[in-house]
Amino acid sequence: MWVEAIFSQADLRELVEKFLPLTIHFGDEGSFVVSDPTEISLVKGAGLRVACRAKVHLPVLGIDIPVTIKALTILLRPVILKKESGDSLVFRIEIEHADLAGIPTIIDNQITHRVNKMLADKEVDMAWEFTKTLSYSFDLPATLAPINAMSIIAAWGEVRVSDDALALVVSFHNEVFRGDARPPSLPALAAAPAQPRPPRAAAPPVLSRADGTAALGWGIAALAAASALALFSGPGHRR
Repeated sequence: MWVEAIFSQADLRELVEKFLPLTIHFGDEGSFVVSDPTEISLVKGAGLRVACRAKVHLPVLGIDIPVTIKALTILLRPVILKKESGDSLVFRIEIEHADLAGIPTIIDNQITHRVNKMLADKEVDMAWEFTKTLSYSFDLPATLAPINAMSIIAAWGEVRVSDDALALVVSFHNEVFRGDARPPSLPALAAAPAQPRPPRAAAPPVLSRADGTAALGWGIAALAAASALALFSGPGHRR
């Protein structure tokens, strides 16, 4: 089963505006304050580009007092990070351009390079462990014997960026438990071997906003139908 969530450019703009202003701390090496977004756009195959302002304080580069960057371009690059515990949607922060007033371009480029290296070294990423969040196990009522429990498990996902939307596609599988069989404990479920992945060609294409909304609706309806069974017997258990 597939569920596709589509985030329009307007959705992402609203999210970025809620996040800013934001201070990124580099410990003793300094800090970076991002604020005042002026333009937000999607870049196909890359991510979300944000034009904004910033203040930089980097004693490690000889910038001992905060300096204002009037024109800063940041790319939020979405990637799927795969771990034994599951997949995460990660937004990596990259500075594409920084224009410090009164400072030569060659110095701007050096600062951009150094800050990007610090962002990478400090692993300054925004991450969502979606396979953990979206996986759910619950008991079923005794009236449905011999079935006593069910698990809906988010197995893995892919992220794609078009000119007008970001799409997260998640593959789900389910398990039904009969008789005395019970869902694994939460740690055991999280550590269960990953299911074989189909070839990339088997993944659905990024849909239009209308089609994507319908696909998401059908997926949510399927999940809701299964989850509704849990209402007869109490709360379930997330991974």
